[in-house]
Amino acid sequence: MDTQVSEKNLSAYENAPLWKSFVSQLNPGMVAELCSHSVLQFESEEAATLLLDKEFGYLKEAVEDAALHAAFEEYFVRPIKIKIEVSTDHAETPRQEARRLTDESLKEADEATKNDPLVQELQSQMGARIVSATPVNNTSADESGGTGENNDSKS
Repeated sequence: MDTQVSEKNLSAYENAPLWKSFVSQLNPGMVAELCSHSVLQFESEEAATLLLDKEFGYLKEAVEDAALHAAFEEYFVRPIKIKIEVSTDHAETPRQEARRLTDESLKEADEATKNDPLVQELQSQMGARIVSATPVNNTSADESGGTGENNDSKS
């Protein structure tokens, strides 16, 4: 994806933190799907354009205007006229950013595993090979009481 900032999507880059916050608070559903594959571009205080990634253009017809407008009005506390444009010339969407960050994390985990002295020793002395490297997700530790272990007590 081209990461050059064109004049058309400059405001999308400027609005990225606000847009990510908006998308993250949406309930799962079609509005959230459409927004996660879009970039927000304010035209004014009362009007905005969503640049919807071309690959997900079908979502434009799948989302009810009333639901989209209600989500915007609830978050921005004012009515906003929304126009949706299917586009290939846009900044990184929230979903694209999430995918990129996941890919980067996986690449870092793979590199860390390959460069680990113990792993290298096991490979050279025992013929071990790496099947896959997956980063540890901190949410699993949080959900189990912060240790990453199952805290079920059997008394």
